[in-house]
Order: sequence, then C-alpha cells, then structure tokens
Amino acid sequence: MSVSLRRWVGIVLMMLFGGIVTTLYANTWPANMSDSDVLSDQGAIRMFIGYAALFLIPLYRSQPQALLIVGGINTALVLGDPYVLAIGLTVWMVRARERREWVVAYACIVAILANAVVHWLALARWDAADAEFGTVILMAIVTGALAVPAIVATMVRSRRHVSHATAAVKESQMELDTELARQRERENLAREVHDTLATRLSSIALQAATINTPEAVTLQSNASKAMTDLRGILTSIRYGSTEEASSAVGSYGNQRDLVDVIEDAQASGLTVSPCLIVLNSYQDAPSELQQALHRFTREALTNALRHSNDQRMALSIQGGPGEGVAFAASNTYSDDQEYADGAHQGLIGLDERARLLGGTIKTSRENGTFKLSISVPWPDEPAVE
Repeated sequence: MSVSLRRWVGIVLMMLFGGIVTTLYANTWPANMSDSDVLSDQGAIRMFIGYAALFLIPLYRSQPQALLIVGGINTALVLGDPYVLAIGLTVWMVRARERREWVVAYACIVAILANAVVHWLALARWDAADAEFGTVILMAIVTGALAVPAIVATMVRSRRHVSHATAAVKESQMELDTELARQRERENLAREVHDTLATRLSSIALQAATINTPEAVTLQSNASKAMTDLRGILTSIRYGSTEEASSAVGSYGNQRDLVDVIEDAQASGLTVSPCLIVLNSYQDAPSELQQALHRFTREALTNALRHSNDQRMALSIQGGPGEGVAFAASNTYSDDQEYADGAHQGLIGLDERARLLGGTIKTSRENGTFKLSISVPWPDEPAVE
C-alpha cells in the first residue's frame, strides 16, 4: 500500500470515527433532545455542523489552523463535540515553537474544558439513567480530546529531540573522523619532510664541520639554524598549531639574534652599511613581533645577497613600545630576467606577516635601487608570557 493510499485510508477512518463521536455527543446533550427523546431542531443543527466540520480533517497536516478555528467555534460557541478541535490541536502542539502558539493551544484546551463543564451541568438536570450514560460518554470524549493531543505531541517531540541528538552525534563523529584523517596526513607529511630535508641538512652541517674556513663555519651555523626552524615547522604540521611551532623554533627575544643574522650575511659576503638597530625594551616585546622582525631582517638580507650588484645594503630598525617599529632596507638590484620575472614569494610572505600584526609594507624600485619599508605596531603593554 502506497503512502498516499494509507494516508487517505487513515483520513476516512478518522472521519467515520468522528461521525460516531458527533452522534453520541449530540444525543447525550439534554438541550438537543425533545420530550420524546428525539433530536430537536437545535440538536439536528448542532449535529449537522459537527458532521460538516469533519470534512476539514483532510487538511489536518497542511492547515491545522483551519481545524482549530472551525473546531473551536463548534466547541465553544455551538457547544458541539470537540473532535475536530482535538485533531487540529494535536498537530498544532506537535509543531508549536513560539509562546503565542502555545497560548493558542492553551486556549483550545480551555474551550474543551468549558464545553465539558456546561455539558456536565446540563446532564445533572437529566434523568438519572440518561445522565449516567451521558456522563460516561462525556468523560470518554473529553478525556480523549485532551489526552490524545498531549500524548502524541509529547511522543513526537521526544522522538524529534532524539533524532536531533543522534544527528549531532553523527556530525561530531564525522568531524572527529575528518580531524583524525587530517592528523594522519599531517604526520605522514611531517615524516616525509623530516626524512628528506632533515637528513640533507644534517649532512651539510657535518661536511661543513670538517672544513676549517669562515665560510664553512657560516654554512654549518646556517644549517644548524635551518634544522631548528625545520623542527618548528614539522611540529606545526603535526599539531596544526602555530603556537607549537613557535615553541619548537624558539624565541628571538633580544637584539643579539638580529645581529647574528646580519653577521651571518656578512660572513657570506654581504656588506651591511649603514646598519642602525634601536629597539627600546625589545626583550619585553610580544613574541610575534620579535619573530616577525627576525623574518623581516633575514628576508631582506637574503634578497640583497641574491640580487644586489655590489653586495651592499643599508638597514634600519627602530621603534619602541607604543610607537611601533619602522623597518627599512635598501640595496641595488640587477636587471636580469630572472630577477624581473621572479615570483617574490618571500615578499608575499612578509606582507602576510605584517598584515597579521596590523602593519603595512611598501616596496619600490627606482634608479637601480630596491627599497623595502615595513611599519608594524608595538603595543604599549608588556607581553605576558
């Protein structure tokens, strides 16, 4: 049996049962009966209205408010049976979300109770046998009209909560599985990088240690520092956190670190002149700012080593808490096609790092000179470790 057919079979059964309820309710209401225990004109009208209201039952899913309106009029004003009102009330309570919707539901319940009280008071003035039978019918219909909406609404809403909770659990499980898959990929990537680059850097450092020249010492120092940075990058890949990487790489917390980078570049053949580094209370600067300045300096020196015609550059780093940091570097550059068409990924990285700190970066090339200017804020408050 198809879903549509089952639905219409259910609707027909509800309408047939509603006809029985309407008939019983009308015949147990004293005001509807004549002296000969036959329906009066008033009773026939009430029964007809009750039957007519049953034809709204097919709309109970799409238009439950129609059943509430017509059923409410039949129950509260016409003093007919509350069957149609109870069906509309069931759907309404299942879907109720806002306070005003619950106010409507409570008003319908009050209408059913008021109808029952009026009916019961009328039965009290009837013959004992008829009153007893009428009271049983009244109690059965009113109890069903109140209990069925409450029970059905409670069951459906509980099932809905369970369904939502199950969906949330499944979603959390999917997120956990995804994160575990990413973690495995990060670990595999870190392992592959370590097995290739770390081995080669270690080999370079060991070979440089066997050569007793200033260049070899510089090469060994750079290889060792590259290994330290690589460990931080691998930690960041494994844990997906820049904080872990910062901890593994180590902090660049004093001006000596900047001087070491400059001295390494000079040992490689670069002349840094003039060189001015004036940073007040630099040891109290935020770690992000310290690392950024270290990256700015190293990238500027690397660019000068690669592209400067005369292997010279000028460098100025000045600033302090509350006034920010002004970084300026300049060097000559060649007009070769390799430099003109270069991707300049290093400068892109500097721009991203400066933006993360709320700073700006400017570059210019004039008369064979490349100039790099970076401005980043330096909070007045001391960094909290």
